[in-house]
Amino acid sequence: MTAGPTFTAAPRRKSPSVDARADLRTELFERVARGEVTLVEAVRLMRKIAKKTQRDFAAMVGVAPRVLMDLERGVGNPTLETLSRILAPFGLEVGVRRKASQALLLVPPRYRVVTAEGARLGEAEIWREAMAIARHHAKTTGRESHIRDSKKAAVTVVPPPRPRAPRQATPPRKLPARKRAR
Repeated sequence: MTAGPTFTAAPRRKSPSVDARADLRTELFERVARGEVTLVEAVRLMRKIAKKTQRDFAAMVGVAPRVLMDLERGVGNPTLETLSRILAPFGLEVGVRRKASQALLLVPPRYRVVTAEGARLGEAEIWREAMAIARHHAKTTGRESHIRDSKKAAVTVVPPPRPRAPRQATPPRKLPARKRAR
């Protein structure tokens, strides 16, 4: 009788030691404070710190394993209640912050359009947009508006359009008579 193939169990990954988990926890909280961690990364790191499988961590926080699996893959669409349950064991909560790529938008726009009295009409990054705002105001109100350029520290005055002279009625032109064909 021949023996069939033998299978050996794959070696289990070693879970992080107590000190390593404490370091991971500190790293998690520091990255959260700096806003450098995504939700997906935070959930994976929390599960690693807790030394749990996806199924065990999901049971611990009270959500379905599929919800946690989808969230860790970045394709989940959990409710706020589900996120609160997942973050609760670490004392975290769901919040809102500005995207890192949008942080530069705190800089005011280059052009600011104001009335002659200083009331704000609008802002624009492009000269053409600022000019359109200023012209519209000048045309609709009949008063001038100003465009302030923050880079050049200059002000451009946009006057209201000049009123057009009324058109004089011109007598109708007499067209040459048609020749009749014979």
